[in-house]
Amino acid sequence: MSGATFTTNIPVERRMTDIFIVMLVISLLLHITAGLFVLLPGRGTVTQSGALFVDMKSLSLPAQAAPIAASEPVEPSSPEQPLAEPIEESMPEVAKLESAVAESLRVSAKEPETIHQSAIGLGMLSGRFTSFSEGETLKDEIRVYYFELMRRINEYWWRNGAGKGAFDAPVSVNLLISREGKIIACDFFQSSGSREQDQIMIEAIKAAQPLPPLPANFPQNTFNAPIRFVPPLRLMFPFGSKRAAAPH
Repeated sequence: MSGATFTTNIPVERRMTDIFIVMLVISLLLHITAGLFVLLPGRGTVTQSGALFVDMKSLSLPAQAAPIAASEPVEPSSPEQPLAEPIEESMPEVAKLESAVAESLRVSAKEPETIHQSAIGLGMLSGRFTSFSEGETLKDEIRVYYFELMRRINEYWWRNGAGKGAFDAPVSVNLLISREGKIIACDFFQSSGSREQDQIMIEAIKAAQPLPPLPANFPQNTFNAPIRFVPPLRLMFPFGSKRAAAPH
């Protein structure tokens, strides 16, 4: 009985011995591996990096910017003043012309036949009555009468009508004249826009009667005479002085 028991325990002991040997071998291998890992160069040591130093003297400062000079404020250029010389020159010229016309009016009041010598100046400063298209459509005998009619009306206007107001607009009228030279009707083609001025002109035209009678060889009993009023030329001068007063 004892012999059988001994035989059974031998394999168990051998197995335990084998396990122990295996464990021992594994332990040795682990120790050898760990030792090699530690002993290898560059392993397990931390390299210390040297301190970084910066040479402050070698750093060059940026060049200091030159101060910007303050620009002087630019004064706005004042607009050029218009020259007053033309004005000063034109005003004496207008004054001289008006003075000459006033003198002509005074002379013509005493001597009516002299009024035609200053007709141009009178027309410029007082306005004038004139014809349409210079009477080109009229026959010779009535054309002469037509211009004589203009002359008569202008004479009265320059001596009496021009001083009664400021006439600054053109006017066109048609006069119906009888054979005896009487104005039968006076109709407006173009009004001045002022009822007062229109009335003054009509009264001045009618006051110029009696007009010359129609020519004897004129076949009709009445004559249509369209006339127009040209405003004073002095209105074109912006610095003109007052109108020369007509003599009384």
